[in-house]
Amino acid sequence: MQSHDWIIRVLNDLEDYSEINDLPQTRDAVPLLRMIVEQEIKTSRLPAQPTEPMVHKYPFLVIPGRAAD
Repeated sequence: MQSHDWIIRVLNDLEDYSEINDLPQTRDAVPLLRMIVEQEIKTSRLPAQPTEPMVHKYPFLVIPGRAAD
């Protein structure tokens, strides 16, 4: 089974960020994002690990101090 922990961590961090910074629209979007991500995982369209282009475009996917499982 492939690990998709990286995207779950991104969603959790986004949820925490929206709480800390009082961003209700972002906070309200997280459950919808989770549902979309779960569907993408089921259809195998979401990579198990961030790909190099994704990391280049979205550097926050590489979180310093967090090792990939």
